[in-house]
Amino acid sequence: LEFRRVLFRSKRILRLWPMLLTVLATSTAVYYLQMWDTHRRGDGFNYDLNRNAHMYVAAALLLQIWISKSMMMVVPLWSLSAEWFANLIFAVLSPVRWFLGSIVLIIAGYALFRHGLTHDYDQWISWIGPIRGTEALGRALIGFGFGVLVRAAYDNFPRLAHPSLFALSLVLAWKLLDEHRNYGYDVIYAAGPVFALLVLQAAGIKVSPSSPAGRLLLRLGAWSFGIYAFHRVIMDLFNYLTARSEEHTSELQSH
Repeated sequence: LEFRRVLFRSKRILRLWPMLLTVLATSTAVYYLQMWDTHRRGDGFNYDLNRNAHMYVAAALLLQIWISKSMMMVVPLWSLSAEWFANLIFAVLSPVRWFLGSIVLIIAGYALFRHGLTHDYDQWISWIGPIRGTEALGRALIGFGFGVLVRAAYDNFPRLAHPSLFALSLVLAWKLLDEHRNYGYDVIYAAGPVFALLVLQAAGIKVSPSSPAGRLLLRLGAWSFGIYAFHRVIMDLFNYLTARSEEHTSELQSH
């Protein structure tokens, strides 16, 4: 049993690393493209102090939530780091994770999130969000814990999935997203159970994997994290190219 657990974790990190390294390499290529273009135009170099050997090593080792500057190259990778550490913690409690372990870790997750939200607010959260340290790990533990409970509920209590509950979960999820503007990051306290309910209800919708919709959903599922991880890099490149285009247009008009 212990060998299987070690093998599972080993396979997981081998699955995560290619994505991680590819995103870091792409982000670095975009960064040096911008540096080259800026220097070519005679504007010198605009160095990113977060890009040094130590930060690259920390990022490659999935330490973003603990060495927060290492995530600034690709900010969305904080969630991959948080997922990895939550995964390791759940592995320790795997003999009881299906119920008691999950409850304990959900409670611990809320405690860690509250600690981070309270003590890290002025330095980080008010600027970019609760995505490092105890608040990030707490969010991951909450998500993992509710995920395990959803899986257990779906396997053992299929009647919990119902159209009326699905509609309710959609309303609650939309309300939660909308209220973020009023209550800030405090809404994350309710995000775990609300989205767990939404996932449980959505899982009750039967779609044949061989149907067009099924194939599309499978493909989106396979690509979802890649889209999430790469979107920041693509946005940075798009914003830079857009700004350059506007500068070029202004130069032409001035002449």
